[in-house]
Amino acid sequence: MSNIVQLSQLIKTIAGYEKTSPELSATFLVLSAANIPQATQRIRLALSNISGITKNIFTRHPNGKLSCTVGIGYDIWTQIIQQPRPAELRPFTEVQGPKYTAVSTPGDLLFHIRSERRDLSFEFERQLMDILSDAVTVEDETVGFRYFDARDVLGFVDGTANPVGPDVSDTVLVTELEDTTPTALGGSYVVVQKYLHDLESWRRLSTEEQETIIGRTKLDNNELGDAAPDQQKSHKSLTTIEDEDGNEHEILRDNMPFGSPASGEFGTYFIGYSKKLWVIEKMMERMFVGNPPGLHDRIISAALLASVAAGQTLNIPTRSGAIISLPAPSVISGVKDMGNKEYDRGRSCFTDVETPGGHPVFILEDGATLSNAIIGAGQVEGIHCRGACTLKNVWFRRVCDGAITLKGNGNVLIEGGGAQTAVDNVVSHQGQGTVTIKDYTVVDSNRLYRSCGNCANNGGPRNVVVQNLKANDLTLIAGINSNFGDVSTVSNSCGTSVVKVCQEFKGVQKGQESPKVATTANCKGQVSLAAC
Repeated sequence: MSNIVQLSQLIKTIAGYEKTSPELSATFLVLSAANIPQATQRIRLALSNISGITKNIFTRHPNGKLSCTVGIGYDIWTQIIQQPRPAELRPFTEVQGPKYTAVSTPGDLLFHIRSERRDLSFEFERQLMDILSDAVTVEDETVGFRYFDARDVLGFVDGTANPVGPDVSDTVLVTELEDTTPTALGGSYVVVQKYLHDLESWRRLSTEEQETIIGRTKLDNNELGDAAPDQQKSHKSLTTIEDEDGNEHEILRDNMPFGSPASGEFGTYFIGYSKKLWVIEKMMERMFVGNPPGLHDRIISAALLASVAAGQTLNIPTRSGAIISLPAPSVISGVKDMGNKEYDRGRSCFTDVETPGGHPVFILEDGATLSNAIIGAGQVEGIHCRGACTLKNVWFRRVCDGAITLKGNGNVLIEGGGAQTAVDNVVSHQGQGTVTIKDYTVVDSNRLYRSCGNCANNGGPRNVVVQNLKANDLTLIAGINSNFGDVSTVSNSCGTSVVKVCQEFKGVQKGQESPKVATTANCKGQVSLAAC
């Protein structure tokens, strides 16, 4: 969502920014105009009463530092303001990276309410909504809070790079140098994004790993050095924007943590103000696409579940008891029901996986069955099957290097369960045989299944049968090597944001690249998925 901010309230916010610490409370209210005749009139009335509501509350509590910044979106600008739109005002376009997406969500009005007391923000919002009534629908309401010394829930100081003093106005206020449209002058562009954090995964990283991802020290907030231009950059480096002449362009962040320990929801509400919308857009692009492309911001993969608006998370069963961290892989033979206990290896996703044998949580012997297990986030590899195996209702809280690796020959059944955040494959098929995946859920992942493209002594056939799959934000369901006789069959499956159902490749030997091929004869069944 991107909006232009009205001048009067923005100046009030900026005037106190340097002199005060961040407010104790903030409410971020996103509304859409209702499709009713009186909507425009009611919205105009509410906006004209912003100062009045603020003054009424101020007279009762003059030390509460109450303020409200109002953003008006592209779609309703002309009917509300009845003047030309500012030059850069446009709906936020989602930023699609190879793995993650900064989503675009509905919203015509943004109210950024700040105060030292939650009750003052509450009262302001109550009076505002009394006026707006049925002229709007609520898209999102998030209440944020100051956390210790302006830290986010990840434990790092937020907003360190914000401009101060006169630089605030120079950073956020549109002048004639940027836009001569009268309604743009003195205003600012604002972009908001709401993120959920996977704190469990984040806390399993060492402090040094966290600091490398952020680009600052955790305790005293000192900057760390920058990586080489072609290497993985920190969050700090990726969000530092320079133009072609090497001039740095800042934005004003007023992010707030939000969450509920009772519900297990923790997040950050990002809000950025700038006189140049392209600066924030470039920042989002570098975070989600990467710089260079492919090396996206590791804070996304390390700490973010997804944008809340996307709503893409697995409905993993409640685990039984505490997480069990295994010092070594647990080798299973026969039939084993884990009773919904959660297991990991007590190590981060960034651990080197080249160790002989890797770091799986479970190794299944030929013919083994594993059921009702949760593979936690603190691992690099989930399950290795040495031959035929059966997995029933096995869930992967976060896929790192791989969820299920089929190393031996034999038929495999994967029934129920699900996986999310697979950067590469959920199922990697290295042996030969048929893999049946049924009643499975996959979310926010690259590929569900891939027949090994370049294994040593590579060959086939390897077949995959996918039935009753539910997929969301998936690049590819099945990748097969048609030259080895692999066949993929997908049926009775549904999903959204699934780029491709089946892709044929040319299988090669170890050390070579396995290229895509244009043929489709070995891709059977569905060629696209309807929404579930």
